[in-house]
Amino acid sequence: MKLAGQKTRVFIIVELGISLALLLLIILPSWQNIEGSKKTITERRVTQAETNQLTERSNDLIQRSGELEGKINTLQDRLISPATALDFLTQLESTASASNVVLDVKSFDQPSAQKKEGALSLSAIGSFSEVLGFIHEIERLNWLLQIENVSFSPSAANNRSQSDTDTGNAVTLSLEASTFWKE
Repeated sequence: MKLAGQKTRVFIIVELGISLALLLLIILPSWQNIEGSKKTITERRVTQAETNQLTERSNDLIQRSGELEGKINTLQDRLISPATALDFLTQLESTASASNVVLDVKSFDQPSAQKKEGALSLSAIGSFSEVLGFIHEIERLNWLLQIENVSFSPSAANNRSQSDTDTGNAVTLSLEASTFWKE
């Protein structure tokens, strides 16, 4: 009986070993699949978070590009072109007249192939306050100008009224500016 009992114990131990081996063969891959699934789920969460972040950035860039497009269109409207050069000069003369100064446009050059901006040179005669008002109004024109050089000098004022020349109030403004053109 002892032998039968030992065989039974050995048989039980072998069965337990086989059962454990089978269990490990079944559970271990399942455990690895579970860990792999956890990793995949985590990666998908990260990917979804990244996707959401990229979507937000994309929407922000689209909004900014729309704002920039409006600003670019506004800037394009402020550039001088050969078709609008006469309008620019007309507005410049109207501004001088409204400021009560006598305007003399010395040069108004379009840009060359080497330079992207044109040149404007003018003089204006009026009282000091009128000339300052004229400069202020030039800066407010709907055209893109960069004032490069401004100088004032007493004026003989042959184009001004006698009262200005008698009181010595007349000044001559010399102004040079860059003008920016569309192609």
